[in-house]
Amino acid sequence: MKSIFNASKKHLAALAAFIVLTLVYFAPSVFQGKELPMGDIQKWQGMSKELADYAKTDQADDFPVLSWTGSMFSGMPSYTVTNQKVPANFLSYLEAPFKWAGIDAGAVLIGLVCFYILMCVLGANTWIAVAGAIAFAFASYNIIILEAGHVTKAYAIAYMPLTLAGMVLVFKERWLWGSIATLLGVTLSLKSSHIQITYYLALLCVIVFIGYAVGKLRQKDFATLGKATGVLAACVVLAVLPSIGSLYSQYELSKESIRGASELTAATTGDEERPSTGLDIDYAFAWSYGKAETLTMLVPNLYGGSSGGTLDEHSALYQAAKAHGMRTGKTIQTATYWGDQPFTSGPVYFGALVCFLFVLGMFVIPSRMKWWLLGASVFFVLLSWGYNFMAFNEFIFHYLPMYNKFRTVSMALVIPGLVFPLVGIWGLKVIFAQEVDRKRLTRALYWSAGITGGLCLVLWLVPGALFDFRAAADAQYQLPDWYYNALVADRQSLLKKDSKPMARTPRQPPMPGRD
Repeated sequence: MKSIFNASKKHLAALAAFIVLTLVYFAPSVFQGKELPMGDIQKWQGMSKELADYAKTDQADDFPVLSWTGSMFSGMPSYTVTNQKVPANFLSYLEAPFKWAGIDAGAVLIGLVCFYILMCVLGANTWIAVAGAIAFAFASYNIIILEAGHVTKAYAIAYMPLTLAGMVLVFKERWLWGSIATLLGVTLSLKSSHIQITYYLALLCVIVFIGYAVGKLRQKDFATLGKATGVLAACVVLAVLPSIGSLYSQYELSKESIRGASELTAATTGDEERPSTGLDIDYAFAWSYGKAETLTMLVPNLYGGSSGGTLDEHSALYQAAKAHGMRTGKTIQTATYWGDQPFTSGPVYFGALVCFLFVLGMFVIPSRMKWWLLGASVFFVLLSWGYNFMAFNEFIFHYLPMYNKFRTVSMALVIPGLVFPLVGIWGLKVIFAQEVDRKRLTRALYWSAGITGGLCLVLWLVPGALFDFRAAADAQYQLPDWYYNALVADRQSLLKKDSKPMARTPRQPPMPGRD
């Protein structure tokens, strides 16, 4: 027993650090009773109130499972909004210890723990694994979606590392722990009820599996490959069972919704567009990340940050507004974002250090798996471009199974958001374990600093030569010339501040809405 405790001390210390960090970050909600706006949660409360009120009445004992509500889209089955008088999913008891500080803090804490487990499985020491967990869980997107109320998405993202940890253990022939981790990761991801994130996770797992399978085939280790395939397949089947009812009901409903094939045909003039068996392609690709906008992974305010960005009293717009007699406070909120998306709550930013470590990891990690992870990141970046890369995405939309059921393709960047810190921390593990010689490490450091630092330097020195800081959507605001010119200058300034060496990123409160 003493030996078990001694072996567990470092993990208990890491867990304690995660709890303290989460409590400090979410102190206003945990200790002061404040709450995030969570716009989507507020809307859900309104849509579910009819059902919740009925569940409290005397007739609630006969509450039908397939009841109907008129509070959402002029009528929908109740199970799409909320479940009343239905036994709680037993998996909720597993999540409860993480949610005691609130559903928002719970998602971050789970992300910290799951990524920590993944890095420990890959052999990283405790504190390197802790650093990686912080980089993953506190990435901008994971926080922004909480403010917007996309809680189910946050939990599905948080569980992704656990599934990968299970796959790694299985291929290391740690059958029991690998099965447990994989089973829990997939089961809890499905329980989170954000099928799009689980779908992306499944695609990543397929790529990782192919990478492992190729390695085993090269080694002619057919026995291990066969066992691993069987174990993972069994875990997936078992993981689906607790959620099979909700999955099937959603599948049935999708046939009658805009996610199913339409019985209507549109008149065409000229080239005929391939009809979709799911969502309309324009609707599905409405939130497409721009090609150059992808650099927000490294430079957050490259495209102005959020749609409702805040500029301080030193900004050009603030000074121009004062000169034209506008009443202002200490800051001014305006349309700083000028990217391709209709609007956004904030950029997908991994961290400059994380991006540097990712490039470094690609140089120093000896395993061929790094190339499969890099390929996966590139694939999901291409998916996030949507209508900005139709030559690729139109084919994927029509032919990748079930893909046309989902929208907001910029969400695909959650996978690079997992892969970047994974490869970066894996690379640190290799370096600290002295698995790379000094000459190779020095060369890798120079190249990594040159690639990431060089990009920032170019963006800082000649931003005007690369971008004009204007968006087609700006016309809708009908801004006077003096206002618009000052706004454009501030957009350029935001980029220069974030790309400047040792710059501090301006704090901008995210705007509730679509991420």
